[in-house]
Amino acid sequence: MAGDDVLKELTFKIADIAKSSDTAARIGDDEFAILLSNTN
Repeated sequence: MAGDDVLKELTFKIADIAKSSDTAARIGDDEFAILLSNTN
């Protein structure tokens, strides 16, 4: 699977589990951050 295809698949997987109040961002070539809101 090409790199771009992997990133697209990862995006769909994150969207499936993230809440609308969460934030996901790509911060580097292969680095990602997910900010989870309303957690204890």
